[in-house]
Amino acid sequence: MDAGTLDLKTIFGQDRRHVVPLYQRPYVGEEKKQWEPLWTDIEAVARRVLADQPTRAHFLGAIVLEQQSKQTGCLETRLVIDGQQRLTTLQLLLEAFADFCKTAGAEQHHKALAKLTRNDDPMNEDPVEQFKVWPTTVDQEAFQAIMDCGSPAELRKRYEADDDAPSVDHPIADAYLSRAARRRERRRWQRRRTTPTSTRARCRRASPP
Repeated sequence: MDAGTLDLKTIFGQDRRHVVPLYQRPYVGEEKKQWEPLWTDIEAVARRVLADQPTRAHFLGAIVLEQQSKQTGCLETRLVIDGQQRLTTLQLLLEAFADFCKTAGAEQHHKALAKLTRNDDPMNEDPVEQFKVWPTTVDQEAFQAIMDCGSPAELRKRYEADDDAPSVDHPIADAYLSRAARRRERRRWQRRRTTPTSTRARCRRASPP
């Protein structure tokens, strides 16, 4: 067993599968307990980077992986013994960010993020082996839908949800959608900050009672 501190690029930057065993519980991430605190921490680090201020590593918790025997021509595979909730949440966050970058036309960022969510093995014939993390059976269909959809709007269509639905009643899909909702809130806040106070005041006076 190797013990040490690893960053995201080390964990996800190689062509390797992290497979959650069948006996592991399904994904149970929640907005208030997992997604919101993680996103708040990421935003805090991003602000410091943009301000050219020193940053320090953010500890996400321990993961335990068990390396599997590698057959010739197959990707290296490790079973996720502990930490599957964290690894899955990070993949959903990276995928949501990648989809946003693609929609915004930030192609270089999209490609860089794709390297953290997809394995690139030209000899691979099984489509699910492209994913860096593969959840337990009950979550596989929802996870693949997210990785294939390309946008929150398309994911909602697959679940036959309203166009602005914040949830589709599946923890994995809701984790992905929560990041899209947070980005919308951030854009509204930024637009409000860049709108002159006098303009907002005129708009309010012009609004009907």
